[in-house]
Amino acid sequence: MCLDPVKTILKAKKEKNMAKTLGFLIITSLIFGISSILLMKNFLFGSTALIFGVAMFLISLVFALVFGLTIQISVTILGGKGKYFEGLTSITYPLFYLSIGLLAISLLSFLPFTGALNIIIIFVSFATAVSVLYRGIKELFSLDMVTTFVVVSIQTLVIVVAIYSTMMMNLGTMMGGMML
Repeated sequence: MCLDPVKTILKAKKEKNMAKTLGFLIITSLIFGISSILLMKNFLFGSTALIFGVAMFLISLVFALVFGLTIQISVTILGGKGKYFEGLTSITYPLFYLSIGLLAISLLSFLPFTGALNIIIIFVSFATAVSVLYRGIKELFSLDMVTTFVVVSIQTLVIVVAIYSTMMMNLGTMMGGMML
């Protein structure tokens, strides 16, 4: 992957190499896992931190695999051209920029007084990731920007509904257990 996200997306569109995208996703998930271990070093000890890192690796991997599918479903229903490769690639590259930002913050956590720098890193990595998500969906599925915006809006709604419904189910389970 080159440092220019636009060139990287255009190269991926041309090559259509699923193995490369999956490899890149595994690297990205590893970065999430390692960053999580480093960030939780003060809260979790020993094997608990390692288990947390493995869990974050798996969560980011599964999230990307499922999210790539939901992107592909939304785009093809709305008239875009593409398959699962395009959906997975369009989410893998933005996640990479988020993971790099998280890694930078986790490494800076070993230093005192880095709050302002952490905020700047979050701004830059999140802005890059969201921009790459839009550009990736637009380019890989050959969409206009309005349809791309609709797809990202649908995906945002999917995430919100999934989190909300999961929280409500867990709350119901907890409340049901308290009644016994």
